[in-house]
Amino acid sequence: MKTPTWAIIIGICMLLFGGCGMIGSTQAVFLPSVLEIQRNMMDGITKSHDMMYAMSVDSSMQIHDSTAVNSSAEIKMQEKVFREAFTQGMNMFSISEYAKRWTIIFGYLGILVAGFYFLSGIFLLVKLPRAIKMVFIALIISIAFSFLQTIVMVFDDNSGFMTLSLGVGNLFGVVLDVILLIVLLAVDKSTYVTRGRALETTH
Repeated sequence: MKTPTWAIIIGICMLLFGGCGMIGSTQAVFLPSVLEIQRNMMDGITKSHDMMYAMSVDSSMQIHDSTAVNSSAEIKMQEKVFREAFTQGMNMFSISEYAKRWTIIFGYLGILVAGFYFLSGIFLLVKLPRAIKMVFIALIISIAFSFLQTIVMVFDDNSGFMTLSLGVGNLFGVVLDVILLIVLLAVDKSTYVTRGRALETTH
């Protein structure tokens, strides 16, 4: 018998979501290190800017006319704008030690969860007798894992945009998993039940 259309759709979705999940989880493991490198680069840019600002102020102070006074005021205003924009940018992409630790932990666990998710999709496409049960388990584990990540990250009051984006991404994944779970519950799964009984009879 052919693989049912619903099984092909769900199987392909699980391959795509599982593959993306493994890539995303691998990136999450290295995310704190990448952010630390970015922060060091931004610190270097700030130091360079401070040196240029100090030189500009000194140059303006050496000239005693109205033009120099206006120039100095403009420089200070630009400095204020730069500082505010820089601070906002750093706060958006800041991540606390709490979030760093849990991001790495969830990254490693996510690789395992996404790997099982991916394999379940393959088993569904090749019509293994226990594929339906594996898909159910994979979807439930994925939903529970996403909720767990969101709950843990909610307790972090010090992180900014990065933590919020991770939480939103997890909730989006939950919606997709719930849709697949509903479809799986609604469709006719007799093809897999019949195949499983036939294999048991042959053995």
